[in-house]
Amino acid sequence: MRYMMRYMINSAETEWMGFIIVLVMTFLSIYIIAYMAAYLCKGVGLYTMAKRENISCPWLAFIPAVRLYIQGELCGDITLGKRKVRDIGIWLVVLPFLYRIISNIVCVFAVFSVMALGLSYKGMTGYSRFLGSLGFSAAILLGIAVIIVIMILAALYKVIYILVNQKIFGKYTSETMKTVHAVLGALIPLYEAVIFLVLRNRSLDGAEESVAAATAPTEEKVPEEVS
Repeated sequence: MRYMMRYMINSAETEWMGFIIVLVMTFLSIYIIAYMAAYLCKGVGLYTMAKRENISCPWLAFIPAVRLYIQGELCGDITLGKRKVRDIGIWLVVLPFLYRIISNIVCVFAVFSVMALGLSYKGMTGYSRFLGSLGFSAAILLGIAVIIVIMILAALYKVIYILVNQKIFGKYTSETMKTVHAVLGALIPLYEAVIFLVLRNRSLDGAEESVAAATAPTEEKVPEEVS
């Protein structure tokens, strides 16, 4: 009887483990397929736009990280406040690397500082213990400050990225929709890739035509006189 109970429990645990593994593998497969589809859609969109605007090396649109250069070249210069930022494509490629390198170095330094102060704090007494407490608190505050700075830098990069897409989409759509597409592309997964794919073959002066059509004066029909 005891053997049967153990067998049933082991079988149930095996079934649950199998179910969890299948579930995880299913979600992972969906994520990989969606990521690859989005990557190709955006690559095709950037490649087509770059070829139409005679940008050199449009095939860079299919290379990870470097494709941001093509995105920046499609955008051109942007204005931040009163300053005009040139070569935005290079900045889009370089800034993420600098951001990650600096944030990782500072985070590692903060963690090791906290660990070192925590270990040395045990052997401190009196005034040394007080100084150790101050150092420990300073390390914690440094870690918090690093997290805040990282969040600010990430938000700043996101704003620049939205401005870049806004200027690109402005060539292919109206003034209102370029902002909508740029913001939704930064918030909703797959949206940006689909928009690049959809807009790639649209007329470059499509936005101007739509605005002109909307603002064009309408002719009023004069009723004919009845004799």
